[in-house]
Amino acid sequence: CRHLLADLAEGSIDDEGCLTCPWHGAKYDTSTGRMVKGPQGIFAKIPGLGTAFKALTLVLPLGRGKVTERDGTLYAE
Repeated sequence: CRHLLADLAEGSIDDEGCLTCPWHGAKYDTSTGRMVKGPQGIFAKIPGLGTAFKALTLVLPLGRGKVTERDGTLYAE
């Protein structure tokens, strides 16, 4: 996750196809790697922080790769 470089391995995919960070609720578009919703909780109260992280992912989107499913678990290569 661009926010604090948190591990997204335990994140979830919502109904819109966005990857949700399990740590602070930031959401990423899985097709572009760009943040579509900034960190939540206490971080959501910091003026401009969500906008700054969204701007960062315009330049440095999350890496993406092929995803496969085995026994109900998704694996990214």
